[in-house]
Amino acid sequence: MIFKKLLIYIIFICNYGLSEDWDSDKLQTDLIEYGVALFSDGYTIPWGMAFLPNGDLLVNDISGKMYRVLPDGSEKL
Repeated sequence: MIFKKLLIYIIFICNYGLSEDWDSDKLQTDLIEYGVALFSDGYTIPWGMAFLPNGDLLVNDISGKMYRVLPDGSEKL
């Protein structure tokens, strides 16, 4: 019984991974198409984000570090 459930789970994961193009630069939903782009990287595991009134972005990673990212994503402070 456990083997059967595991097999179904593996088949589901493989089919979902092949059918969804989650890493593309454009995604289409029923209502809208939107672009996806890397804005800022180099975090351990991004844990939370908040936009500040001036357009900067606060990013916390799981290690507890907090970064302030400029609006164009060019610099992490």
